[in-house]
Amino acid sequence: MCFSANASIGAGLVLSAIGALTIQKARQSKSTPTTGTLALAVIPCLFALQQLIEAGVWTSIQLHLPRLQVVMTHLYLLFSHVLWPLYLPLAVWLIEPLGVRRHWLMLFVVIGGIVSAYLLYYVIAFPVISCSAGHHIEYVSPHFLTAWVMAAYLIIIFIPFGLFQCGAFFLLG
Repeated sequence: MCFSANASIGAGLVLSAIGALTIQKARQSKSTPTTGTLALAVIPCLFALQQLIEAGVWTSIQLHLPRLQVVMTHLYLLFSHVLWPLYLPLAVWLIEPLGVRRHWLMLFVVIGGIVSAYLLYYVIAFPVISCSAGHHIEYVSPHFLTAWVMAAYLIIIFIPFGLFQCGAFFLLG
């Protein structure tokens, strides 16, 4: 939520509640919850944590706390640039029954791992600066969002949900 610290906190709290309900629902399902079911159910909680971290980025910028800003910026980038490209296709792969689709989904897990490793390297090796730019945070870095990385990132975030046996999942991607 690149609008303000309050918007990020609000989103984080709402997503936390949704995540708690989703996990509870997954655990109470008629069938035994699988690793894949729980991996999907925890996504709102992870996104909530990302939003609360982004609130920390906002706050560190507003209060002029440069050390905290660097820490919060890197924590945020670990979620947005490193966790999601690997976690989302992996969660879909874990829930997909054995078959051809599951084999295709593994390709997205592998590509997600490569993209995550690439972005992790650049987040660690090169400076990333966060700054307030109107009503959003701009993450300034000379390195990682090349056209191929951005294309791969978007593909691995969205396409696995479309390949999942339940086609309605594509709407969630």
